[in-house]
Amino acid sequence: MSNMKLKSLVSIATLAAVMAAPTAFAADTAGKFGAGLSKIIEEDAVALAGRYWVTEDKGLQGTVYYQNDEQGNEEFTSYAAAIKGIFAPIVRENSKFLTSLEVGYNNAELKTPAGDADTSGWFVYPAIGAEFMLSGLPELGLNFEVGYRYEDSDDLDAQSEGVTGSVGAIYYF
Repeated sequence: MSNMKLKSLVSIATLAAVMAAPTAFAADTAGKFGAGLSKIIEEDAVALAGRYWVTEDKGLQGTVYYQNDEQGNEEFTSYAAAIKGIFAPIVRENSKFLTSLEVGYNNAELKTPAGDADTSGWFVYPAIGAEFMLSGLPELGLNFEVGYRYEDSDDLDAQSEGVTGSVGAIYYF
């Protein structure tokens, strides 16, 4: 193939790729509801979340967590329900920097051959993170967050706390 034909072919392919590529536009989430899943890092807990953006920088999220872990003759199951306030101090074309505060109620059950234990309590989870929208698929939000989770069990007078994070995806309707 001659050098001139190769340059023409590369130019045509580049022009076709530029025209076929989706244009970048701001992901408008104000007034939209989204549903998705998230995974807490280092735990087997999976969460089903519903997120609503009141404005582009303020939103609310409801979350239901579930975890089940079986080891030998022992089974640990936990449930939690939470509400989260979200504020995005930085909103870009296809991303948001997020700060949030989540509060909720949790319940845990441990079943062993020696006996069963049941406890409930509350938790608070301030966090920072980000949400990214793909320019070709602006309805899909990919997110992560890292924060400090504090849990208090009413029945066992036990507390746990520490840094944790999560990753997830939310589809906006």
